[in-house]
Amino acid sequence: VRQIITKQLNDLGIIPNEKEYELHQQIAHFEFCTSKDFLSASHQWLHKLLKTTKLENKYPDFIFSKILANYWVKICLAHATLGFYTLQYFLKSPFRKYISWSFQIKVFLLCLKFG
Repeated sequence: VRQIITKQLNDLGIIPNEKEYELHQQIAHFEFCTSKDFLSASHQWLHKLLKTTKLENKYPDFIFSKILANYWVKICLAHATLGFYTLQYFLKSPFRKYISWSFQIKVFLLCLKFG
């Protein structure tokens, strides 16, 4: 499995280090560590995948963006307990435009609850 994932990332022009590979696996398996560092690192990683895919033109842009956005919203929902910190990341994210209004409202309300 590791070789396949590494090959797919390499095909995008990404050579993941150990930390990036582990983060990729955590995101893929929805094994989120609720922390500011994880939220930040996850956003950076997903954004890196998005930018690289657009440059390499490997996958249909809209579909790949939507897939990454689905991961992002689940990460944000899992990090709603961080309140405004998560909400700030969520609102600034380029993935937001690929997320339905109902999920955006859900993230917003959950983050406000823990504000």
